[in-house]
Amino acid sequence: MTNMEITLSRRLPVEGTYNLRELGGLRAGERTVRWGKFYRSDALAGLTPTGKKSMDDLGIRLLIDLRTEEETTTEPTRLPAATIVHAPIFDSGMPTVMPEQPHTLDHVYDAMLDLHGARLTEAVRHIAHSGEERVLVHCTAGKDRTGLVVALALLAVGVHREDVVLDYSRTEQHLAGPWVEGMLAKMTAAGYPLDDDVLKLVSASPASLLERIVDRWENEWGSPLGFLQDHGFTTADHAALSAALLA
Repeated sequence: MTNMEITLSRRLPVEGTYNLRELGGLRAGERTVRWGKFYRSDALAGLTPTGKKSMDDLGIRLLIDLRTEEETTTEPTRLPAATIVHAPIFDSGMPTVMPEQPHTLDHVYDAMLDLHGARLTEAVRHIAHSGEERVLVHCTAGKDRTGLVVALALLAVGVHREDVVLDYSRTEQHLAGPWVEGMLAKMTAAGYPLDDDVLKLVSASPASLLERIVDRWENEWGSPLGFLQDHGFTTADHAALSAALLA
């Protein structure tokens, strides 16, 4: 395994999380993402006392929570040492898609671009203006909402596309097993039919999906940065993002 493969597969063993990892070391031309700066995760409501101590030891002091108000109320994050910024991408637990479209993973991602670009951009802006604070972005799984916000932030500062896609695709193996089983049990109890589309919504993070989304950013907005700029991301925001993330 190469150093880059180790970097991209690195999963932090914090009790009560399944998908927490650091993004340090990713290549951005001749620069790299700073170590000890940028993290992504699934929800943190299940942290054990040991997990909370591990989070404190990591020194993460800014949490960008992309979940809905309902999600944050039902499963609140309690980390007294951290500042929590609530930046919801969706208004409700089941994301809004176009009326004629089913809730498939592809359609949910397209809806995030077409309907919620300003919210994705606002989340990236919070990362940009995090200064020297160690920052973590999360939603429930750390997969879809988190996946797009992290991808936009990394691609906007020049991290190599293949590294961003590979990092995104790692989530599926991190969630496999107890996390997916627990989520499916909750959905069954709530009356959701567990068809193939739902199973993919819960568990899948295929590289091909993010590749398609990056293609959309490039074909329709010129680049991921162009998408952000079209939704209000300024030159000053971009400079702040580069200064915050890159060594």
